[in-house]
Amino acid sequence: MFGSPLLITFIITTLFLGGGLLGFSILKISPSSKPVITEETQAEEETKQPVSITIRSAHKLESAKGFMGETEILFDQITPYEAEAEVTSPQLLEFTLHLKWSDDTPETAVLVQAVPDAKPAVERTIWAQGSLTEEFTFFIQ
Repeated sequence: MFGSPLLITFIITTLFLGGGLLGFSILKISPSSKPVITEETQAEEETKQPVSITIRSAHKLESAKGFMGETEILFDQITPYEAEAEVTSPQLLEFTLHLKWSDDTPETAVLVQAVPDAKPAVERTIWAQGSLTEEFTFFIQ
């Protein structure tokens, strides 16, 4: 009436294994709620170090803002000509600075320093007038 018992067994087994494999595949590709920690990300976290970023301008700064990716760097205005911030960074320090001077300020030299904890400073001097938006990349040893 239903056909060969061998055919029925084959169909049921195929459905059972196929559904099981499909379910296993879906579990395998679905996102997990826990972050995946690889040796690479763990090593990156371990190599992060405190770094002091200092901005020195020959003329009075109106504002100094910085960003490391989406994270804002909070600068403390030490003097009208100098600002400083503390960040934690891996060996490759990348950040963007937005500096602003008054409109009547002539072209001015700006020294940007990154000083890792107990290591030599790395620095870059640039010239700007009015405002500046610049990306910086320093290799911290």
